Amino acid sequence: MKPDSPRKKGFCFIDLFNRTFRHKRFYDLSLHLYNFVIHQVHLLDTLRSTLQQKLQTLPFADAFAGPLTNK
Repeated sequence: MKPDSPRKKGFCFIDLFNRTFRHKRFYDLSLHLYNFVIHQVHLLDTLRSTLQQKLQTLPFADAFAGPLTNK
C-alpha cells in the first residue's frame, strides 16, 4: 500500500510489519517466534497463578501473605 493511498488512515502496525519484512521466510520465522513468546508468557502466567493458589492452601500461608522484607 502506498503511503499516499486514500485508504491509508492512521498508523497500522501490520502494514509497517509487511513493508519492513518482505521476505516470506523471515516473516514466517518472525511470526513463529512471536507466537512462541506469547505462548511462553501464557505458560508463565498460568504457573504463577497455580503456585499462588497452592501457597494459599499451605498451613503457613500467612508467611507469604505480604511482600517479602529483610528483617
